Amino acid sequence: MTIVCAATPEFLYALHAQHHDEWAAKPIALLGLDGRVWATSPSAAASGVIAGLTQRQARARCPDVWIDALDTPTAEAAQSAFVSVLNATGMPVETQGFGVAYCDLSAVATSPLDAKPIGADLGARIRRELGAALTPALGIDHSKFTARAAAQLSQPGRMRLVTQDEEERFLTPQPLTLLPLPLEHLRQLHWLGLRTLGDFARLPAASVRARFGAAGVLAHTWARGKDNRPVRADAHAALDPAQIDFETPCVSVDQAVADASHALVAPLRALSERLEGCRRLLIEQRFLDGGASACTQALVAPTCQVDDLRAALKRALTNTAWPAELIVLRIRLLDIAELAPRILTLFGEAFDMSADVGETAPFATITRKLGIKHSGAFFQADVDDPAHPVAERRARWVQL
Repeated sequence: MTIVCAATPEFLYALHAQHHDEWAAKPIALLGLDGRVWATSPSAAASGVIAGLTQRQARARCPDVWIDALDTPTAEAAQSAFVSVLNATGMPVETQGFGVAYCDLSAVATSPLDAKPIGADLGARIRRELGAALTPALGIDHSKFTARAAAQLSQPGRMRLVTQDEEERFLTPQPLTLLPLPLEHLRQLHWLGLRTLGDFARLPAASVRARFGAAGVLAHTWARGKDNRPVRADAHAALDPAQIDFETPCVSVDQAVADASHALVAPLRALSERLEGCRRLLIEQRFLDGGASACTQALVAPTCQVDDLRAALKRALTNTAWPAELIVLRIRLLDIAELAPRILTLFGEAFDMSADVGETAPFATITRKLGIKHSGAFFQADVDDPAHPVAERRARWVQL
């Protein structure tokens, strides 16, 4: 296979920032329709503001952050234009989110070197269609993971070719966080002193399976440059829906969410083992009086976490008028895509610095004070700035 990955860094923020010159160097966070952060400026990200936070959490991490609403129609239109340019090649295309997609060039190129002029033309077309601010970086390899890693490690407007002979040399020094492993797995590997894909690839496969399960084995395979997944043009097709038939008509949103969450455990576990998640839910309801309704709920990023879907379901069901008792609830997981690489933080993502804490939570009290004092540096796993005037920021964790 010969696969090109086109990836525009911070697609959503770049799309909006091109119309706001006053945003330059300011901490900006864009909220989606779900009330959570979907995109941030570089300065906001440096202060610990990441996708998925609530507005309150974002302000706790960066009091000066400017909150604005994401222009969803404009974002969807830009994404459609991005995908249309790729589809114009006539090759299979698999999108992975805003500004990220794979295109299989195997029919017209037998190697990354053969694909170089095609990739250059593709990047130029995207730039002409979407503008300079949304120019993608391109990665080309015979596998999806390495192609995406090459794109993520390249600058916009640049192309990185990785031949099969170069894969091991290319992947070995790259950061482990390129793998979309769960945060708890990344932390364990970090504590073990493993920092690069090469470190992870050298672990025995049996040990990886014993400690990290099927998802860890798959990531271990990718880290060694072994990824034979095809580009799936039908990747957005829904999985089998989860359907709940209520024996007793349901009148409580909380009960409906609890039953739906339980029904989604098995399909989400299957997705997690493939390091995949869904980006959108289709929620269909039937009521005792014969009425029916349907709605969709978009998610910040591909997820296979029950808690993420539970929150999305609750928002959707709370905002839907129930003309009568609920008797059937059907949920479809749509837009299946790879899990996004995670940012390794010092403490778990469940930690909410903006939450109220009492005497029963001394650890939360201390960490909230430290977070307020040290801002975004507190949330980084590695702090390495030898010239910084604050002593705490001139150090980093080391493996002894």
